[in-house]
Amino acid sequence: MLIWLIANAAGGFVTGALEGGGLHFFATILLQGPLLGLAQALALWGVLPRAWRWALVTLTMFIPGLMLTGPLSGIPATRLTETLGLWEVFWLQAMMMMLVMLVVGLGQWAAFHWLSGWWMAISTLGGAMLGMTSATVCLLACDPLMQTGGNWLATGVSMGAGWLAYGLPTGFWLAGRKDKIEDGRSEGRQD
Repeated sequence: MLIWLIANAAGGFVTGALEGGGLHFFATILLQGPLLGLAQALALWGVLPRAWRWALVTLTMFIPGLMLTGPLSGIPATRLTETLGLWEVFWLQAMMMMLVMLVVGLGQWAAFHWLSGWWMAISTLGGAMLGMTSATVCLLACDPLMQTGGNWLATGVSMGAGWLAYGLPTGFWLAGRKDKIEDGRSEGRQD
């Protein structure tokens, strides 16, 4: 569980630092899926047979998930802001990352038979926590972090915190499924 949390936080920090350091949306769109998939696969190494497949599925599904988020900008986030308060970026990030992680979770569920259908719900919840946490940390800390260390630090910290938040529900759920992974390994399955 701790390795999973560290992997998610580190992958998020590196992606954010690259985005804030000048790669901008290239890092978000093209590098976030591979970097997080690799970090997560490394955390699952030794527990999950063929952990490299986790990275492959994550990077393959991340970009289509991001592409589906276009309609979420504008009216839905504005309506949530008007109805529930807070700020528009909070809801925009929450909805976007929920959708992205639902798509990624669907791909992971299809590739790994030991994941139950609950994985998509847990991954979606993690996505909401990712978006909300990143937006909140940036609201509270991005300005001081930019003044101290620059944009790369501010973006790295906010994205790292968001991915750490994603790691909480997903990590607890995966830790509870460890017996299923090991059962598949002992039966000779290579899920």
